[in-house]
Amino acid sequence: MNAFPRLKAYFHIAIALIVIGYPMYLWALWDPMDYGFTALRFGGDFFAYYEAAVLVLRGYVTLVMDFAEFRLTALEYAPGAHPFYEWVMSPGLLLFLLPLASLPFMLAYGLVAGVGVAALVWCCRGEYRSFDTLDFVCLAPATLLCVLYGQPVLFVAALLCLALRRLEVKPVLAGLMLGLSVVEPVVFVFGVLALLASRNMIALSAAVCSSAGVVFLSTILFGAESWHLYWDNAVRIQFAALLSAPSDVLAMSLSVSGALVAANLNAESVMLVQALVTLLCAFATFWLFWKPRDLEARNLCFAVLAVLASPFAQVWDLVVVVPLLYYYAIKHEVFAPSDFDSSILEPICFTMLYLLPFAAIALTSHFIPVAPLVLLVALLAVLPRLLQPVSDQRDTSNRDAGLAA
Repeated sequence: MNAFPRLKAYFHIAIALIVIGYPMYLWALWDPMDYGFTALRFGGDFFAYYEAAVLVLRGYVTLVMDFAEFRLTALEYAPGAHPFYEWVMSPGLLLFLLPLASLPFMLAYGLVAGVGVAALVWCCRGEYRSFDTLDFVCLAPATLLCVLYGQPVLFVAALLCLALRRLEVKPVLAGLMLGLSVVEPVVFVFGVLALLASRNMIALSAAVCSSAGVVFLSTILFGAESWHLYWDNAVRIQFAALLSAPSDVLAMSLSVSGALVAANLNAESVMLVQALVTLLCAFATFWLFWKPRDLEARNLCFAVLAVLASPFAQVWDLVVVVPLLYYYAIKHEVFAPSDFDSSILEPICFTMLYLLPFAAIALTSHFIPVAPLVLLVALLAVLPRLLQPVSDQRDTSNRDAGLAA
């Protein structure tokens, strides 16, 4: 049975825009005489990761951690290919990128993109086996942007989905996978906060052990100075880069900080508001995991809160929401309700969330930044499920069995 009939109309329109409209939009936006629509645009972000891994393999760890110098070096290798190199990578992430430095660039790029999408689909296999998984996950705008730019956040999304869904039944495995998300500091910190709130000490211990292993191995390979440089420079330089970012970079931001910078607020106001939002997201995460709640609603809210809390979240980071939105939509029949008189508000809210990456780029470029508002609306749409007693939710959860293909 088709699990997403209500989404199909929006979905086909979105795919048409992605396949036809988006390339035409990019072609019109860029000056062909200056940049050109070339293959260098594909995998542009991955080129930064790949070049950093190559330099580290050659022993230039300090150069990679010196972000301003690394940017100048990168632009010498490929002038114009990727003009914004201040989105920095931690030594922990470099540890996983290092094996790719021994491969040719296109092979490494294709491997990361292919394996990343496969991991995302695999983590969604669950009990719902249908071609809807391939449609919903592989063709999600956030997934396509990860592939287009070569972002490894696909793997973080798969790890997060597996960890959250196995937290109660396999706490050791869930903790180990959550610990590996230390390559994305905001996701890891919020994951640890969630484990503390749930009082799951087994999963917390496993997460600490796996994250400590990543830190230990990267310290052995790259030296303690790499971590010192990272923590000394990362947040400061990224905030400075965000405050001076050009409009095309701000258009790809999902964060409250990016929206406020696009609205021309001063630096102090941006930092203060973002700090308050991050603090509120932390409290909301603690509340989510303090007592048993609907599993899919809790997990989806956690992913949205992690994105909203990050001051440097970009459109491709929304891929962490995609697999959890898939499970939520299946369980609660958001896009295929058995009751045709059911509210249309929830499907609209989650369709907006699903299509947000491309909508955010278009609207921020020409009108106003809307991404934080859409994320907030999605949280409010899930709130009734979180407030409903868990026993009442279980009474209706068996209906998803009829959706399995």
